Amino acid sequence: MFVKRSVERVKIILPFYYNDGSLVEQYKIEATLEELGNLFGGYTSDPIKVSGFWIDEEDNYYHDESMRVRIDTPYLKENQKFFRFYKEILMIRFRQKNIWMTVHEIKVL
Repeated sequence: MFVKRSVERVKIILPFYYNDGSLVEQYKIEATLEELGNLFGGYTSDPIKVSGFWIDEEDNYYHDESMRVRIDTPYLKENQKFFRFYKEILMIRFRQKNIWMTVHEIKVL
């Protein structure tokens, strides 16, 4: 018999380009992934670029090429303050108006 458990999945969209269109240095992406791996014992990232576009409150258009990173943790309630703080760090590191970060409950079989 196995036990199902619920965990929270945090999804972070990391940009490959700054909002001004210049390329993000690879070491910033690698450092971020290493931080997440060390803090949470691992992460999953998609090896493909995802594309998107958005309009800010001043009607400026942005085209994004990004990667998805996922962290599964059973401790999200304790880590909510950390993720809010870390989002601010990522916004500064990647010079973004926003970093898309979402949380989803998942059931592990």
